[in-house]
Amino acid sequence: MKSNNEMLSIERFKNDSVGGQLAIDSSDCRIVKFKNKKFRVSSEIVSDDELKEFLGVIADSKTFILDTGKEIPKSELNKIDYSGSSSDEKREVWDYGEVYLLAEEGTIAVEINNEYRIARLE
Repeated sequence: MKSNNEMLSIERFKNDSVGGQLAIDSSDCRIVKFKNKKFRVSSEIVSDDELKEFLGVIADSKTFILDTGKEIPKSELNKIDYSGSSSDEKREVWDYGEVYLLAEEGTIAVEINNEYRIARLE
């Protein structure tokens, strides 16, 4: 039988060298941060066989304004827009998943809505 300290610690895993370094930029949902570098997610799709080294998982979902990348808070999503002021906004919902290194220098692949998209260093 394994002792408690030999078992996988979820907290340690989250704060591990890889897990703790992947994040969605708080000011722009189209940017993923890894090791203090910012990568802009493009619309270009890569296939599974182009993925190199596994970097981690961003298990999150964001709804944002497509033009600005600004997140729409969940509290705002449920409100009725009586004035129609947000009808012009193009909204996007991204479900983030696994992140991989790609062969090309300065690129990573970010799983968005079950597709791997290329993200380039800014």
